Amino acid sequence: MPQRGWTALSVAAVDQRVEMCLPIVFTLMNIKENMMRHHQAMDGTWSWALEPYYDEDITKEIHNPKLDQIIEVEDMLYYKERLTMPKIFILATGDEFFYPQDLDTYWDDLPDPKYIMMNPNAQHIVFPHYVRILETLQGAILSLMRGEDLPSVSWQKGASETGASIEAWMEPEPEEIRVSRADTLNSTDRK
Repeated sequence: MPQRGWTALSVAAVDQRVEMCLPIVFTLMNIKENMMRHHQAMDGTWSWALEPYYDEDITKEIHNPKLDQIIEVEDMLYYKERLTMPKIFILATGDEFFYPQDLDTYWDDLPDPKYIMMNPNAQHIVFPHYVRILETLQGAILSLMRGEDLPSVSWQKGASETGASIEAWMEPEPEEIRVSRADTLNSTDRK
């Protein structure tokens, strides 16, 4: 499991001194469902990044009741009532471990305030977005240190016969909105 995001969420869940949580490239909450979705999205196989887990047969044990006992400790969604501080999830659209659509299975269950910074066409290491990420972290931490409120952001996804849509509400009103598109090269490789 990637240590950056999981460790950030784990510490935030148990240490009351944590005032803000900034997990980087970690969206594996609701582990069981998202592992199955991962397997389906990869046409019945696994990303090369999960090879160590596959080699140890962990992926074959996804329905084993004993794995449920581990998940109850490791899955940060089980600690959601403790994650009440502002959270900024820094994600990558081309992450080899975790897919952006994983958010659909747990986002609404997490308490506010919560934010997403989605880095387009970036792998798990979030390259080439380091400067953008550091600027976001700096702004969030400075806001916290100064006692300033973070923006209020919410959205609703929709679908119709002609495509998908996102309706968003933000306060204060943003100066700029950027839209990105990311593609997966094929169903068996996430580059």
